[in-house]
Amino acid sequence: METQVPRSLRNEPDLRRLKPIQYPLTMSHRCHVALISDGQVSFHSDRWGALGLADILVAGPAVFVAWFKEQRDIWPDAVGPNTMRLIPEDFAVVYMDHRQLKISEYAGFGHWAERAKGRAPELREHLSRMTPPLRGAALELLKERWPGWEVSYADSPQPQVDWGHLPEASADEVWSAFEVTPLPDLPDAVIRRLVRSLTLLALA
Repeated sequence: METQVPRSLRNEPDLRRLKPIQYPLTMSHRCHVALISDGQVSFHSDRWGALGLADILVAGPAVFVAWFKEQRDIWPDAVGPNTMRLIPEDFAVVYMDHRQLKISEYAGFGHWAERAKGRAPELREHLSRMTPPLRGAALELLKERWPGWEVSYADSPQPQVDWGHLPEASADEVWSAFEVTPLPDLPDAVIRRLVRSLTLLALA
């Protein structure tokens, strides 16, 4: 099913700006993505997608949509019944019609820990453990990069944590399957400091 991109996002972002993914010697770092546009749901799954998810999210909605379309063009068979039954390490659900974004608990940011090595020791510690302050800062950074959007963390889909049941669901059912998980109250000064550090790391 072809994804319809809203007219306001029909620019041509340069996907070459995204950092190349370095694949580790491990089984996978799978990421599932759902894009809801014009009431229709499209899915993509990438065996190594969690490694680059944070970079794609930080790039903003236009780059995200362009990346999503490109991946589906390159890998049209990436999503199948067996694939969707795999539990992903990370995920993102984008509701274009309502300008809403839901992301998994880590959203790929944990993979920035090595990038912070030698640059921001304090930030590296937060990233390696994905502390609540770091998660709060990542959320604030994404709100800056997705202006006018509602951005939130969410649990794995219900009633089952894999995505096998979602392709048969409606757009609203897919969206509602991911329950928002609020963050605890965190000191603003700490969040602002970590947002600045994350911003510099995103540009590194």
